[in-house]
Amino acid sequence: MFIAMELPFQNIKHEALREFLSIIAPSLTVYSRTTLARHILKLWDSEKAKLKKFLSRHCHRVCLTTNMWTSHYMCLTAHFIDNNWKLQKKILNFCQVTSHSGKTMAKTVEHCLSSWGLNRVLSLTVDNASSNDVEGVPTFGDWEFVRGILPFLNLFYDATMRISGSSYVTSNMYMFEAFGIGIKIKQMCASKDVIISMMAENMKKKYEKYWGNPNRLNMLLLIALVLHPIYKLKFMH
Repeated sequence: MFIAMELPFQNIKHEALREFLSIIAPSLTVYSRTTLARHILKLWDSEKAKLKKFLSRHCHRVCLTTNMWTSHYMCLTAHFIDNNWKLQKKILNFCQVTSHSGKTMAKTVEHCLSSWGLNRVLSLTVDNASSNDVEGVPTFGDWEFVRGILPFLNLFYDATMRISGSSYVTSNMYMFEAFGIGIKIKQMCASKDVIISMMAENMKKKYEKYWGNPNRLNMLLLIALVLHPIYKLKFMH
């Protein structure tokens, strides 16, 4: 009742309410406002766990909307299509924020999404454009950098898709894909773009940790590569 009617917890002490309850439910134990608040928080934790489980099963892509109050409160709502193709609308958070700046709002949304285990956001719609000038908005240089590494990321994607196939043999192409990625990383290390070359050097260290020592490689995968009529000993040196 207190939740549905949005009543203050202190109303539990009101004489009219206690008299009403004593008439309709004489055996009912009337709690203090502190106990009432504690029970409601437990109910919140329980309902949040149920909703989190529902989201993990049904929320594959989520669209978010925010509603900022002038009193420095923000409401974050998730909109998504569940597995039964029904539109769902769930309030994820209603919290106080220190300011209406875009940076503060972004951090609040990020923290909320992390607590709910949501990482596939399709869109974010806000209600006040003047407050959403978040610092760190991608510049033209940032987009050019993304354009430069996109072919390499596409190589990763294609390799993952090929070796993850289930309707054909993948053992004979596993090392081919792994060595191909290593060759591409070496090429990126020689890039004239300092940022890309530095990134490639870090990737090279990680790559060599797992693939640089031949004694640590799975010999069966190497044999499968050698027996392939196209590759044979191409990558053995």
